[in-house]
Amino acid sequence: MNRLFPAYHQPRAALLAWTIAGLLLPAAALAGSAGEDAPAGADDDGQATPLQSLAPAEPQMKAPPQQQTFLLQAVRFSGATQVDEARLQALAAPLLGRQVSLAELQALAAQITALYRSRGYFLAQAVVPVQEVRDGHVQISVAEGVLGVVDVQVADDAPIPRERVERMLATLQPGQPLDGREYERRMLLLSDLPGIRPRSAVSSGAEAGSSNLVVKVDRGRPLSFLLEADNHGTPESGRARLGGTLRWASPTGHGDNLDLRLMVAEDAHTLFGRLSYEMPVGYDGARIGAGFSRVQYELGGAFRALEATGTANITDLSLSWPALRQRSGNWFVRAGIDNKALTDRFEAVGLSVGKRVQGIGIGTSFEYRDRLLGGGYTSFNLALYGGRLHIHDPAARVLDHSPFGRQTEGGFSKFTVQATRLQALSARTTLYLGAGLQAASRNLDPSEQLSLGGPRAVRAYSSNELLVDRGWLANLELRWSASDNLTPFLLYDIAHGQYDTLRHPLARVNGRSLRGYGLGVNWGRPGRYTVNASLSWPDAGRPLADRREPRLYLQLQHSF
Repeated sequence: MNRLFPAYHQPRAALLAWTIAGLLLPAAALAGSAGEDAPAGADDDGQATPLQSLAPAEPQMKAPPQQQTFLLQAVRFSGATQVDEARLQALAAPLLGRQVSLAELQALAAQITALYRSRGYFLAQAVVPVQEVRDGHVQISVAEGVLGVVDVQVADDAPIPRERVERMLATLQPGQPLDGREYERRMLLLSDLPGIRPRSAVSSGAEAGSSNLVVKVDRGRPLSFLLEADNHGTPESGRARLGGTLRWASPTGHGDNLDLRLMVAEDAHTLFGRLSYEMPVGYDGARIGAGFSRVQYELGGAFRALEATGTANITDLSLSWPALRQRSGNWFVRAGIDNKALTDRFEAVGLSVGKRVQGIGIGTSFEYRDRLLGGGYTSFNLALYGGRLHIHDPAARVLDHSPFGRQTEGGFSKFTVQATRLQALSARTTLYLGAGLQAASRNLDPSEQLSLGGPRAVRAYSSNELLVDRGWLANLELRWSASDNLTPFLLYDIAHGQYDTLRHPLARVNGRSLRGYGLGVNWGRPGRYTVNASLSWPDAGRPLADRREPRLYLQLQHSF
């Protein structure tokens, strides 16, 4: 549920390969930043297409060559239903009882237009119509941009029925002012459905002040594939890895998706597979999903003599809903349950340890684009997970409960949070800051611990360098856009964690810090291919698990 804290982390000895959960298919891309006034539909690439406001039908009063003034006694507003009369009169109050010009009245109309558009009515416009001013009384007309006809056009080969599109747009009611925020939400929810390409346009309606909406839905790509290669593994579980994800969009014709993900590590030390299915629930963006993952590993390197092998079978159910869906910001809430069956075998000593973790989690994620200090992007992710660990092997259970054990069996809970900020410093320079932490109620099984080393943590260390129950980490990058496709950066990572939530009485040390510095580069074309690389040196002692210095992490992705 959280990129900074993958759902599963490998223990230092067993090095369970299911940490590749960080390679799971990313969420659907979010549209770009919103314009000032108008929302947008989705074009062929799922991007937002600005729409122009329609000119008011009512003729406006024109100023004479020389501005004349008159004593303004009262202002009457016609056509205004979405803004309180008191709010409108408050805008007009500074002009009452004094000499005003037509230019000042037009400025008042512009204020009212801006007020409407700030509330999402992007087609609304206030004007000073042609009129004869008597006794200082003036009328300002407001055209609120009433929605006329909604014309839904679904291509014959589109994989979703017209009825679903119409129900998703049902909140856009003809005869009511067109709320740009709701319109934008509906179009983005449509663009979230796999296998289609929605577009929309607004035109003048048959009645004065009304606007018609045309929504066209074309067929998108039914199949998409993401190929990945990286060196994010460990020497014991296979450093080099190759994987891919195949997505079948809308296989049943209802906006669902079926995903198959495979990954193999060097010398087949680790094999990973995941099959998942997701479908919409209702017509407001909620989705329910189910998945099954399997990891099979065989450790080499320092653990080859133990003949260590193992499996992990994971089933999960999930539910998500976008509480806010806009180009400028999004807020998602999620819930899920899972069941993890874990088995570690050490054939050389005849030992097999089976464990099961069952749990439920809730979480939320929020992102927002702003113009603060030149513009930036902020995101937050929070998750609360509660579960219960059961150890099947009697000997392993006795050891876990003994004074020498970590006492991990039983119920537990953990809380994770992640925050990121990408801040523009100049036209080509940005500053990235990512921070996160994990807290736990008790000592955790290694499968639930947080890894403070690796490509998504302190990059100067291997992902099996440090596993902790409680910890925090921060990543800092100074990025420079050399071109549209090439971004080199400088980096500094820092982390600290506690091995055990409840310190073992015989443990002399229960914490450790990691730090690293280096440089990296991101290169590619979004939606086609990307290359991410970093080269880092440790700044807090030499690595213990994998002594390679400096450490190079490389990832290649190609979509087609």
